[in-house]
Amino acid sequence: MTTEQEEITPSEKLERDGVSFIKILIISKVIIITLVGAVAWWLLKDL
Repeated sequence: MTTEQEEITPSEKLERDGVSFIKILIISKVIIITLVGAVAWWLLKDL
């Protein structure tokens, strides 16, 4: 039983880290897209 618990715990930790990493990637992509869109709108607005 002890061996199974030791094998399960790291895998669960990796899954949680992976989910949080994916969330960070998605949030950063949304921020970048928003910034690029705002800059493009600001530049086109002056034209």
